[in-house]
Amino acid sequence: YYVKSTVFFNDMTVRDPSTGQVLWRRGGVLRAEFTPDGQILAANGTALVRLEAATGNVRQTLPPLRADVFNMVVSPDGSSLFYTPWRGMVVRGVRLADGATFFERPITDGSGSWASVGLTADGQRVIGAVTDDEHKTMVRVWDTATGVQLHTLRGHYGQIEGMAVHPLSEEVVVTAPETRSWSLAGRAPAWQLPGYKGAAVFVGSDDVFAPSGVPLRLDGNGEWKDRVGTLPPGWEGAG
Repeated sequence: YYVKSTVFFNDMTVRDPSTGQVLWRRGGVLRAEFTPDGQILAANGTALVRLEAATGNVRQTLPPLRADVFNMVVSPDGSSLFYTPWRGMVVRGVRLADGATFFERPITDGSGSWASVGLTADGQRVIGAVTDDEHKTMVRVWDTATGVQLHTLRGHYGQIEGMAVHPLSEEVVVTAPETRSWSLAGRAPAWQLPGYKGAAVFVGSDDVFAPSGVPLRLDGNGEWKDRVGTLPPGWEGAG
């Protein structure tokens, strides 16, 4: 299934990926993530529910969060949720079973905005990114189990639009007026892509990067090469 959640209208649409056909829509959803068992974890404010992916029906109401969700990611084992709140430039980790907070770290020492959060595929490192008070990107990496900070990556100027963690190479793509691919080892950015702003997600093989739902292929320098296939008729203009 493909999930599209809109911040401004709090509306989520689930589609069949092969046809683009709308399966269901649901209001009152600010953020949504698939869980490892194929369900959907949906948040609006501090409210958190599990939805059936096939129908959108509520399967479980979970303990409320401490603050309104801005961005979130589910752990690989499905037991916990990491999120950034609307107010406060921190990353919090909560156990979904009881709602207890077990992880909390600031992304920036000052003020900031548009905080994003991600996890490596093994769940052992959590990544927070924020536009700081100098309007530059601050990316911090922590050990999930201990909370020890491993790296601080500071770079380009401009408002963060999205972040994605590669499931194989573990590079982190932060989209902004100057999009960059960061190495979690603390090395310099692998590539930079001026002029692209939008959401970020990796799909399929290790060389496919899909911004804003449009499949595109990157070469080794981060240059757009071509679309990967074509969008089915039902996907044209899909929101």
